[in-house]
Amino acid sequence: MELSRCLAKHGIKVTFVNTEHIHMQMQNALAMEDDDIGSKVHLVFITDGLESLEDRKKPGKLSEVIMQVMPRTFVELVERIVGSNGDTISCVIADQSLGWALEIAEKKALKRAAFCRGAAALLVLGFSIPKLIDEGIIGNDGTPTKEQAIKLLSPDMPGMNTANLMWACLGSKALQKNVFELMVRNNKSIKLADWLPMTLSLQIFYQ
Repeated sequence: MELSRCLAKHGIKVTFVNTEHIHMQMQNALAMEDDDIGSKVHLVFITDGLESLEDRKKPGKLSEVIMQVMPRTFVELVERIVGSNGDTISCVIADQSLGWALEIAEKKALKRAAFCRGAAALLVLGFSIPKLIDEGIIGNDGTPTKEQAIKLLSPDMPGMNTANLMWACLGSKALQKNVFELMVRNNKSIKLADWLPMTLSLQIFYQ
């Protein structure tokens, strides 16, 4: 949202895209602020495929349905924006974990930027997956071959136990598979980005 505010101050029209659940929370929060952000940044939402609050509380449920629903509804939103009032989308900015958005933007011949809002170590971990597989530390499905400490960023940093790899400690093989496959896909999708600044939400801005 801070990026959206900065862009808006420079006269760029911004469409801030979120899931419906988060969209409602943001609207309530912004309604309490004393500024005119609503007139400069257009908040919209796309469905994430989850129908109940209970589903949202289930670990990994979102990762199961995200690829089934959100890409389709995002395409519809992009086409609706382009088809209305002669607007042209200049760039799609997406969290790097939403690689499918970059894939869609590339197919639509739109400029693409990605960012990471999480810890740099998590980004490095994701990018290290091919190396971890090549060195036999994890299998092709992300399962550690044995419990051991590994160092990804620097020899001077504390080691990371393979049992604690983010996809391997979820308590479910099915969930591990979903999260791991999504991270592997994101590694390919991120290469489609024209810019990757180090900073989950999904934004579109156009002028």
